[in-house]
Amino acid sequence: MNRERIAYAITLADKIKDPAWNYGTWAEGCEIEEDKSLPLCGTTACYAGWMGLDPQIQAEGFHIDRWGMPKYGKASQTQAVADYLGLTYEEAAQIFLYAHDHLPPNEDGEYPTADDVTPRHVADMLQKLLDA
Repeated sequence: MNRERIAYAITLADKIKDPAWNYGTWAEGCEIEEDKSLPLCGTTACYAGWMGLDPQIQAEGFHIDRWGMPKYGKASQTQAVADYLGLTYEEAAQIFLYAHDHLPPNEDGEYPTADDVTPRHVADMLQKLLDA
């Protein structure tokens, strides 16, 4: 586990604002430039997508490829997130793909979906890893 990278990733939670948040997509809405930058106007992304758009994280090799997928070294998607943060694939998947499975039912007893996941939920799950 790369504690420093996880701690920095947690700080992104308060920077991600609606309508730029979409837990259900890596990144979409703008063309990815050859230099791996992404114009932010109209872009929506999940937590890993916003990590890949952060300049400090990009400087460490994690980025969004031209198809809107997280990339780190030769790994892509969930494996890229796992490798970058020093997590197992299963840990990364639980946080970045299935966080809604860890939320309690709402007041009507309905179980949450990916649409109910917020950046703070993801950050809190990352914090639990650091605290364990």
